[in-house]
Amino acid sequence: IPLILTQTLDYVPGELIVSFKPEVIEVSGNHIITNNQNIVYEDIPIPQTDIKITNSFYHLTFNEKNTSKLIEEYELIPEVAFAEPNYFFYIDVVPNDQLYSSQYHINTIEGEQSWNLTTGNSNITIAIIDVGIDYNHKDLVNNIWNNSDESCNNITDHDNNSFKGDCRGFDFVDKDNDPITTEIHGTHVAGIAAASSNNNEGISGICWNCTIMPLRAGSNGILTVSNVVQSIHYAVDNNATIISMSFGGNDSQSVQSAITYAYNKGV
Repeated sequence: IPLILTQTLDYVPGELIVSFKPEVIEVSGNHIITNNQNIVYEDIPIPQTDIKITNSFYHLTFNEKNTSKLIEEYELIPEVAFAEPNYFFYIDVVPNDQLYSSQYHINTIEGEQSWNLTTGNSNITIAIIDVGIDYNHKDLVNNIWNNSDESCNNITDHDNNSFKGDCRGFDFVDKDNDPITTEIHGTHVAGIAAASSNNNEGISGICWNCTIMPLRAGSNGILTVSNVVQSIHYAVDNNATIISMSFGGNDSQSVQSAITYAYNKGV
């Protein structure tokens, strides 16, 4: 999506996130299959693509770019709980000052006193939903999540979780198993959370020994609802303990539903 769109729009034109009611089993084009019937709606815009992002949520794309009109038409369908734009989210600003990483927050949260009690352990997995992470960074590489049931070949789904080769997280932008980036924000956030510490390198993470799960949900500082929702579900379903989301934007019902799913699972 050209960045110029963000000057006038807060969402991707012609894309909807649609929540269908529990009785809906499958959606394909203008066909909606429920528990007891197969319904065909002849008078609704037929999406170019219909991608299931969770059990009840679909990411629909259309030739029609009037998103408000699309929402009005889809919310008239009895089987639809709600429809909303595929909103943009924006990562929080990180200043480029050289001494920003002097980490004033450590004393504020009494970090040193906490470290006398615990420096965390690798069973605590922090999913970083962001624009990707430099997982080869010398202060992060030893704490990156390893899905031991997978290989990194991006060809085979060994653990049958529908994500091929997701050995260290997933990239929901490029739809592959490599959530790496040259953008600084996600790497910065991951470092605050769990940079390796007491190693004479870089900074000290809050949780020295925690595990970092990289999940790439955007690029160029912009994330979308569809990618964020998928990332939250991935984190929960792959046993993340904590989810970090350092971005903001519109009030999305779809993201709220995903957060509720995480909360109900104890994340």
